[in-house]
Amino acid sequence: MTVTINGTGLINFNSNGDVGINTSTPSSPGGAKNLVVDSSGITIIKSTTSNNTTGSARFDLATGTGNSYAIIGLNDNTGSPYWQLSAGSTVTGAYYDMPQHIFRNVAGTERMRIDSSGRVTKPYQPFFLASSSSGTHTTNVNTVLDFNQTLYNVGGHYNTSTYAFTAPIAGYYFLHLHLYQQNGANQTSVAFRKNNAEFTVWDTAILYKAGGVNADTTWTASFIMQLAANDTASVAVRSLASTNLSWYGGHSWFMGYLLG
Repeated sequence: MTVTINGTGLINFNSNGDVGINTSTPSSPGGAKNLVVDSSGITIIKSTTSNNTTGSARFDLATGTGNSYAIIGLNDNTGSPYWQLSAGSTVTGAYYDMPQHIFRNVAGTERMRIDSSGRVTKPYQPFFLASSSSGTHTTNVNTVLDFNQTLYNVGGHYNTSTYAFTAPIAGYYFLHLHLYQQNGANQTSVAFRKNNAEFTVWDTAILYKAGGVNADTTWTASFIMQLAANDTASVAVRSLASTNLSWYGGHSWFMGYLLG
């Protein structure tokens, strides 16, 4: 059926119920659809695409080419309504409206969640906690401390061979060092490194032990470091240290995570 105005067919209906405006072939590359207009507003329902489920309402945007369309949909089939964004029949993102908000990547893997209490979880936020498998051992002057094993290494950005963390994206990173020195009679010092160069800001990134005290000591330090993508962070015995560092790997660790 065609609605004609001033001799021109402007609105066309085909046998499938598709509605076309300014086209005589109102077909959709996304599949069949229904359009309902009433006093409550406009309802667009899509029910025959390959990835559709019962209880979905969808709005399609298409170029007119097969499989070249986008879907904005609402799904309530699972009892937790969510907004869904798709490209063709492939879901590229989902936003759950109730009872919590979930943000996913193209593959549908959860990246961030805001639950109904407002708590935010980010299971893929870059984070590492590294220690050393060695007992008492010595690290030479101007050498990176060999934290060669990880308890946590989210994203795999800490390298247990180079003993360095590589920033996956630019941002501010919280770094923390806990170091157990053994029988330290001589003066020595360690420092955070950025891109394998000693990183000092008002000497706050340096741990220093004076000589003359022959006893085990525990050192701790925390620092927020700004890193560009692919910058590295590590800890090393300073080149200015008077002696090598004797330390116990089982009581020492190096950790860090992305703040934002």
